[in-house]
Amino acid sequence: MVKWRKSFKKDYKRLDKKQKRVWSKALKLFLTNPHHKSLRRHSLKGEYKGLESIYITPDLRVLFYEDETRFTFYFLRNHNQLYS
Repeated sequence: MVKWRKSFKKDYKRLDKKQKRVWSKALKLFLTNPHHKSLRRHSLKGEYKGLESIYITPDLRVLFYEDETRFTFYFLRNHNQLYS
């Protein structure tokens, strides 16, 4: 099961068509195999402790939380927006 936070929905609306296509492909892969090597999934520290990140493009990241029953997506932003 997937849950989309309001912040994620806002971020998604800001993407251009190409970024939306790339995100769609990455989401399909993630839902099929959440630990696929190409997603570069990893846990975060600091401000985002408790969340995990996956790689969408060299600059685009998705931050999410996983519990026993679902993935909750929080942010879909470029690297600088998240980490600077």
